[in-house]
Amino acid sequence: MRNRTVLAASVALALAAMLPLRAYAATEAEKLAAINAGLVYLGTSQNADGSWNTWGGYNAAGTGSAVLAMLEKGNSETAGLYKTNVQSGLAYLFNSATKDSSGRIYWSGEDTYQTGLALSAIASTQTPTAIVGGSGPLAGLTYKQVVEGVVTYFKDGQNANGSWGYGANSGGDNSTTQWPVVGLLFAQSKMGVAVDSSVVSKLSQWTSGIQNLSGNPSTNPAYGASGYTNPYDYNDVSKTGGLLLELYAEGKGLSDSQVQAALGFINRNWVSGGNFAGGPWDGNFGHPYAMWSVYKGLQVQLGLDDNSQITNLNGVQLTDSGRGWNWYEDYSDWLVKNQLANGSWAGYSYWDGPMAAAWDINILLATEVAPPPPSGVPEPGSIALAGLALLALTRIRRTTPA
Repeated sequence: MRNRTVLAASVALALAAMLPLRAYAATEAEKLAAINAGLVYLGTSQNADGSWNTWGGYNAAGTGSAVLAMLEKGNSETAGLYKTNVQSGLAYLFNSATKDSSGRIYWSGEDTYQTGLALSAIASTQTPTAIVGGSGPLAGLTYKQVVEGVVTYFKDGQNANGSWGYGANSGGDNSTTQWPVVGLLFAQSKMGVAVDSSVVSKLSQWTSGIQNLSGNPSTNPAYGASGYTNPYDYNDVSKTGGLLLELYAEGKGLSDSQVQAALGFINRNWVSGGNFAGGPWDGNFGHPYAMWSVYKGLQVQLGLDDNSQITNLNGVQLTDSGRGWNWYEDYSDWLVKNQLANGSWAGYSYWDGPMAAAWDINILLATEVAPPPPSGVPEPGSIALAGLALLALTRIRRTTPA
């Protein structure tokens, strides 16, 4: 009998060894724990003036990103565990802004990059009638008036070719162009501020020329990727994620050939990140700039449940989220498993510390930049910037306060 038992056990072990390993993804509880640990890290790394440190002293960018993470977790200026952090973070943004004689509002120092991230946070308060206090340059304005002033700055500062540079009307590139676009999408989807249709028309000129569409994927590894200042330089997944966001702002979705080409490039380089840029902007996993850029593009184009477009994943695993294994679960699983003991994540180059943590938290929070196109809605034009606000405002989501 004992020999039979041993034999049966041996057979069972042999059969088990032949079966594929069942790897388990991060659970929803683990994601929540990572979010909370990340928020603790942000809460304790805020400066006395309300800002968060960022490489190069671009603290408005880091502050906007950190405040957005706290808002997305359900905090506000009046409620939540981090309400004091939100209050002081917004106060820093209001006090450090510039308002010119024409009423345009922006944050100096790589203006469009900082201003897009500051706008994202202010719009996401969803309190259009709140009044800016204190005695700073924006004192007495409503939050909606602040957002309108920033939207005007971006409209007037857009280059003739549809791009944005690091300052108003300066040389444009497609790493920078995504930041005004994300801010404008937040302005519409979360504050209901309209964007002039001329912005979309000019943007389409830029996106029609910045994508590498030479040959096909078999002959050109960079096929579908966004370039930096032209279609053929510094092709990588981060700028291609930005391109998807820009195409969405024009009303282009999955039926569009440019969108499909961009998704194909990201899918082919999902794990490796590609080796086209040759610098710190290359890569995907472990590169917070790239992950946040790609996340934004996929969130608006695909939503969080799609498993048909990005299939070159790190591995099919079992989840408890109900959506199965897809691009979003791949990102979330990696972030949970690579969080540092202090609640932050290892960044690189320009994007580390609070900035990396804020972007990674916003990914885990499933931050909605704008709603993905509902199935059956025609493209293009149905959800372009000029007509996005009403659709978006019906779908605003909030998680419970921390």
